[in-house]
Amino acid sequence: MGAWQLQLFDYLRGSAGVMAADLTSSPVTGIKTMLCGDAHLYNFGVFASPERKLIFDITDFDECYPGPWEWDLKRLATSAVIAGKENGFKPEDNRELAKHVAKKYRKAITTFAGMLTLDVWYSL
Repeated sequence: MGAWQLQLFDYLRGSAGVMAADLTSSPVTGIKTMLCGDAHLYNFGVFASPERKLIFDITDFDECYPGPWEWDLKRLATSAVIAGKENGFKPEDNRELAKHVAKKYRKAITTFAGMLTLDVWYSL
């Protein structure tokens, strides 16, 4: 693994504002949500709920702001591809990683869309 590859993911981790600025000209649906703002693989993890259940979710909200949902998804998929590259995955495998991230996101949003707000809150 080359040093430039490590720097690439490190750069991604510290460049939420730069990526948001780049994404401002990308097409969006117009549906806004409260974004994580820094949705990359290192900002997900396991923690315990007050009920002592283990939860896998976003663990970093210091870049949180309202914006197009597509930005979080694009940042998360990008981080998966960069992590794949850093780990020597083939380009076709990295494309599959990005598709998998998008499919799981779509599945979760489809499920949550049919639920009441409080039910979404407690579904974690």
